[in-house]
Amino acid sequence: TGVLALDQKGATLRSIAAVEPRALFVDHQGRVLAAQKALLVQEGAPAPVMQTLTIPRAGGPAKVLDDISAVAVLTSGERLVADRGQRGVFRFDATGKYLGAFSSIRASRIALGPGEQLALLDRDSKTVALLDRTGKALSRIPAKAAGYELMNPTDVAFDVLGHVYVLDAAQVHVFAAGGALVATFAGGEKTAAGTLREGTALALDEAARMYIYDERAERVQIYQ
Repeated sequence: TGVLALDQKGATLRSIAAVEPRALFVDHQGRVLAAQKALLVQEGAPAPVMQTLTIPRAGGPAKVLDDISAVAVLTSGERLVADRGQRGVFRFDATGKYLGAFSSIRASRIALGPGEQLALLDRDSKTVALLDRTGKALSRIPAKAAGYELMNPTDVAFDVLGHVYVLDAAQVHVFAAGGALVATFAGGEKTAAGTLREGTALALDEAARMYIYDERAERVQIYQ
């Protein structure tokens, strides 16, 4: 029923009401933008701002985005919104005005990195596409290559140096900006404290600590 903002020790700072949020993004001003199935909820005062997004269709009425899976906000305020039903990522301004198509990738997650490089996770093909802020393709991380195979990738994130981290159940694969594998982090023995078993969400801080939500443990675990 909402999104909680926490401090570094896990204490609740504030909450943002949202009905069954699917994804969230914290912009450069520290505001939370939550994506519901057919709605964006922007944190604001005195109340959150809710937006329904539409894209034009040739010869017909505008189509409402009703299967939103991910969102990211550029420093310009422009929003990149992925809708799996429309099989693409679309550009909107801060008011919700449609600006154009960004990518034809059916992304389930979007990560924003240094220099506003973007990583789009396509869970159907188990690949990660790397693009610049204009949508130009830079490189791609395939589902399988020397030293790794993505079995069930669920999330993607950048560190401050531009490395790409891909969460794959009980593992995290780290790639260089060009797509080459750098390292793999395994979740540890099944009986050990902090074992990662079913990671479904990933975030990194400036010190490259990994915050991973483990669906099976039902908690956020921190790794360094």
